[in-house]
Order: sequence, then structure tokens, then C-alpha cells
Amino acid sequence: MVSRLVPAAFPVCILTLVLSCFQVFAQDGLPASPSRGAPAVLDEPPGVDTAPGEEIPGSPVLHSGTAPGVQPAHVTGNQAAPEPADSVTPPLASPGSAPHDETFESGQDFTRPVRRIEAAASHRDLAGDAWVETLTLRASLPVPLPGGWTLSLRAEQPYSAIKGASRNNPLGKRVNGFGEFLGEALAVMPPRGRWTYAMGALWIPPSASHDELGTGRHQLAPSLGVRYDLGHWMPGAWCGLMLRHAVDVAGYSGFDHISQSVAQPMLNIDLPGAWFVTFAPEARYDWKNSEWFVPFDMTAGRVIGRHTVVSLSYRSAVNDDMMLYVNTFEARAGYIF
Repeated sequence: MVSRLVPAAFPVCILTLVLSCFQVFAQDGLPASPSRGAPAVLDEPPGVDTAPGEEIPGSPVLHSGTAPGVQPAHVTGNQAAPEPADSVTPPLASPGSAPHDETFESGQDFTRPVRRIEAAASHRDLAGDAWVETLTLRASLPVPLPGGWTLSLRAEQPYSAIKGASRNNPLGKRVNGFGEFLGEALAVMPPRGRWTYAMGALWIPPSASHDELGTGRHQLAPSLGVRYDLGHWMPGAWCGLMLRHAVDVAGYSGFDHISQSVAQPMLNIDLPGAWFVTFAPEARYDWKNSEWFVPFDMTAGRVIGRHTVVSLSYRSAVNDDMMLYVNTFEARAGYIF
């Protein structure tokens, strides 16, 4: 067991500089986009006078363009009023669920961060009979910035138990302890049409309580993400891409240097009953060893009562030159507040 005091001053200074740059960019006067989910405007047909509380015959309750089934009325002078449309009562949703045509927050979208705390338990099969079991605590916080920008902050701390020989544990010792802390800051731009962009960085210090549970190096990973709204195809659906490049900037001697590129395509589909399915495989390329890692990644979950999110994830290596894992199973429970 190796005890360490993490020399975090250098990466903290770098992150402070990055966040300061985001603050400067946020003050460049970009116009704020209309907020999602803004209430529709109550509209009255021209030329119709009503008393307080009186319903307007034939007028739609919520106005957002031409209502389905409403045809232009006959014109009298310079005035026109819509003809009545058939009244349709929407079906009631089951308790604890959201209707399919109503957007719900699952926390999967990196461009729409939510205040959330989360616990995840995972089992990871490695080559041979080795395995890793991990309990991870996560927290995320969105911070509004001027100009419609948002600063998304995320932190996670794992606690792992490993058994069997692996690349990080060549002697096959059974070890348990804290893994490396992860911190992330992303600056999310206001949406531009269906597109939303984000940029920031990951920071992973050499904070593991054992050599076998970490890399021993300070890692910085500049990040760039893009999201495209597929709501015109299916409500709540979106796709995206996150690109990162991780490098080590300092650390303990005797540990390998790090230079890895990461590409993570994403596809999220919201389903009836507040269920959702997300595909987000995180492919890696190690420039130092010329090795690939390409996984399959699928998450299925449900939002319960609008504040609780539960999900199950399955990941399987398609190409594992880097010997990261063979299969991973993860259960998560989070609370959005």
C-alpha cells in the first residue's frame, strides 16, 4: 500500500485558467436562446371581445402556429376567426410516469446538465478470471452564465476491489481502496437551431490509494462535444459526439506516460412511461502503444416521480487491445433536485 499526498496545485491552476477563459467567452454578448419548455402564449382571434373568464368559441387554448384540424374561417371585412376544432382529451398518464409527448429530464444529455447526486455499482470482467467491483459516487451541478451559457460541473469518486492478474495488477493481488478522483468542467453554448456545442476539460489526479487502482499521473483531457436534436423525428431523441484527448502533465516516477484519444458517439431515445435508452460507446486509441479499444455500450433506465432516475448499463469489448475489460454491468440510482 502506498500513501500519497496529491500535488494538485498545478492542475488546479490550469483548470482555473480554463474556467476564466470560459467566463470571458460567456461575456461576449451572445444572445440567449429561448428557454426550452417555455409556456405557449394564449392567443385570441382578432376582433373578438370577451369578458373576463369567458371562453372564446373556436379558439385554441394554446397557440403555437396553426392548430391541427383548424381551417381558415370565412372573412368578414378585415377580420377572420378560426372555426371550432374537435376537442380531444389527452390520455392520462400512469402515476409516477410522464406522457410520451412530454419531455422529461433523465440526466443523460451533457448539454442539459441537471443538479444530481448518484450512486453506481458495477462489476467488470477482465481477461482470464480477474475482475473489478466498484462503487462510485457522482455529483453534477449546472451554473448559469451570462449570455445564455451554462457551466456544467461534474465530480466522481470510485471505491474498488480487484482480484486476479491484469495490466495494472500483474501480481494478481487482491486489493481494495479508493480509485482516482475525476473532475469535469464543460461550458455549454446556447442552442443554435437544433445544434448545441460544449467545450471544457477533464482532470484526473493521481489520488488512488494503491498503485494497482490508478495511473500515478496527473491527467488533463480537453473536451469538445456537439449535440443534434432529433425531436422532429421522436420527442426527446437526440444524438451527439464527445471528443477528448487525455495527456499526463505531471505525476509520480515509474508510471507510464499517457496520450490517448477518445471518441464517444451518442444516441438517446425517450420512450413512453418516462423510459429511455442510450447508446454511448467510448472508443479509445493509445498513441504510445498503438492500441485500440472499441466497446458496445447500452443503458436503459426510467425516471420515477421526476426526481429519481434508475438505470442498468451493459458494456462489452469489441476490440480490446488495451485490455481494459471484457464485460461490464452497472446499476445506477440518482436523485435530481
